[in-house]
Amino acid sequence: MNNKFPKITRVTNFRNLGLGFFLHFGLYNKIGKGEWYQNMYHLNSHDYYEMFSPLSQLKLNLDISGIVSLAKENNFGYLVLTTKHHDGFCFFDSEGLSEHDITETSTQNDIIEDFITQCRQAKILPILYFCTLDWMWDEKGIPFEEQLTLINREVEILCKKYPDLGGFWFDGNWSKKEADWQEEKLYQLIRSYIPEAIIVNNSGLTNAGKEQNSHVDVLTFEQAHLKEINYQACQRDLAAEACQSFNDHWGLANEDYNFKSVGDLILKFVEARKQKANYLLNVSLNENGKMLPLQIETIKVFGQWVKKYGFMLFDDYEILTMNNDDFIISTKDNQHFAFLYDLPSGGHVKVIQQGGKIQPPRSFNYPFDKIDKMRFLDNLEEINFDYTKENKKELIISPTAYNYGFNTKVRVLKISLNS
Repeated sequence: MNNKFPKITRVTNFRNLGLGFFLHFGLYNKIGKGEWYQNMYHLNSHDYYEMFSPLSQLKLNLDISGIVSLAKENNFGYLVLTTKHHDGFCFFDSEGLSEHDITETSTQNDIIEDFITQCRQAKILPILYFCTLDWMWDEKGIPFEEQLTLINREVEILCKKYPDLGGFWFDGNWSKKEADWQEEKLYQLIRSYIPEAIIVNNSGLTNAGKEQNSHVDVLTFEQAHLKEINYQACQRDLAAEACQSFNDHWGLANEDYNFKSVGDLILKFVEARKQKANYLLNVSLNENGKMLPLQIETIKVFGQWVKKYGFMLFDDYEILTMNNDDFIISTKDNQHFAFLYDLPSGGHVKVIQQGGKIQPPRSFNYPFDKIDKMRFLDNLEEINFDYTKENKKELIISPTAYNYGFNTKVRVLKISLNS
């Protein structure tokens, strides 16, 4: 981790949250063909909005209580809600700055206020997504400098109206990589209203993990395409985040069946936390603002895994050592845990037909020589370990295959030290 800079409290707190939900809530969910439907099917804004006409009869619903409850029950510490996506529709009163917003609909409640309030009541951090790429502004030929002014004014509306928001998640600067987005002005505006807001700006797929403006708190990895993070090379204390869609779209796509499995979520979560990055999982919302049943049940099972085997990957822990995918951590109360990949399950043909539960040894550079015992969390089996004769700091672990009836994808081992 990054030890050469003073720790920033908001960054530490955000890093310790570990898990977040990304909520793509938009008009596009009523079409059910993805959030980029307008762009991909080459619709101008008039034809796109005609699909929802008349807006005055459109009621927008979001199952905030259900989403917040699911997040709370399964260790998700923050939620990111889209307040404006690239189609230009605002889920807040834009005071005429955007062509269309929620005040044109029959929606009575303030969805963003309800979202922030219920998150805060559940001790979940509410973050607002805001796009800096607005297709409607480009279509109307609004000059880039004027677009920047509109962005700042709309963000200021959000800051003034929702002072309890926890941060902003910006998306779109990647669309004009060479442009001067005048980010300093935007971020200083936010800090003037909400000094401790977390600021994220999606650096895009081609610039994943790139450090940005000094006000941006988080390195981003879209679609969880993680690279090795060298925090020591950064210019300040930073968090990191790997965001990933549940299938191949961020918005609802009714004909996209390529959903992540529980095992997929486990592997991506552990991969992210191995580098102290948060895992931000996008969940689809149907046209009534509810999560899909398949995703709910998948998250519940994933949540069970987190409670049993991933509970130590929150708060303040340190990565002690790594070897290939395997790694060992130390928690703030000095408990040590090893995470081992690619162990066969007890029903695997290699175990049943070829015999033997003992697997090839795993070695670590581990500068602790007072180990009492090692025990897997799944079946409490105690396993053998030793140090090489040449190097007393090289720990050799002799893992076993899973017992029949077990496969936790990543196997977690508790290392007990002598006092």
